[in-house]
Amino acid sequence: MTLTTNVTFQLRRDTTANWATYDPILQPGEIGIDTTLNKFKIGKGGNFKWSDLQFGSILASDLTAAINSHNSTTTNVHGIADTAALATKTYSDNAVSTAIASEVTARNSAISTAKSEAITAASSDATSKVSTHNSATTNIHGIANTANLATKSYVDTAVTSLSNTASTTYALQSDVGNADGIATLDASGQVPLNQLGNLIDGAPTALNTLNELAAALGDNADFATTITSSIGTTNTNVTNLTNSLSTTNTNVSNLTSSLGTTNTNVSNLTTSVNTLSSTVTQFDNRIINLELGLGI
Repeated sequence: MTLTTNVTFQLRRDTTANWATYDPILQPGEIGIDTTLNKFKIGKGGNFKWSDLQFGSILASDLTAAINSHNSTTTNVHGIADTAALATKTYSDNAVSTAIASEVTARNSAISTAKSEAITAASSDATSKVSTHNSATTNIHGIANTANLATKSYVDTAVTSLSNTASTTYALQSDVGNADGIATLDASGQVPLNQLGNLIDGAPTALNTLNELAAALGDNADFATTITSSIGTTNTNVTNLTNSLSTTNTNVSNLTSSLGTTNTNVSNLTTSVNTLSSTVTQFDNRIINLELGLGI
């Protein structure tokens, strides 16, 4: 027959107040329960009293309280002297955006100022040079003195004066009746036959009569006037061409001066751009240093 015995054992237990009042020594391995806190301690014997022992259990509420306490701590956390001094990602992003915007604004202002100054300087320099060129009278486009140039009006007047004397004909008496001179007329007002041969002097058959010569001239009684007018037109065209060439030379000179000014402006702008590029590089270095300082 098997005898079954039910054994019930109880651990040493008491309230927090009583444990504090009596502060007993627990034997090695002896368990004491704080019924107020629902936590236990394990004895070590010797001189280790209850107050000298650590609880052997941790409640969820203890963990929550410890975490909350840790979260609210701002100094000496993970080696950081003061977490309030840390910059958040939002703060860093805003600081970088503000710095970039400020740098871009300063750069745009510098470029605008440089451009305005370059245009003003170029305009002033070009105006001064054009004014100086316009007032010069010597050594212009290879002309020693522009005062010696003939104007269109001067040429027209000279040509008109020549045409006014074209109707007057003069002959030297010594040329009359002589070889290679002027034929004399007979009593009938005709050229003597002995002089006619000299007149045509072996001219081709198609041009050895006055009629043939008149036909060759288009039977134009005003041939001389027409030729004179053509010469006048030609002289006018030559004068206009001369003036056009002078204007072209002036335009080429102005273009050359403008190109020189443009080259100077481009050089100045290049210097400004290089300066801005250096500034941007310095700014990029500051950003990199800032990122390194933030551990980004």
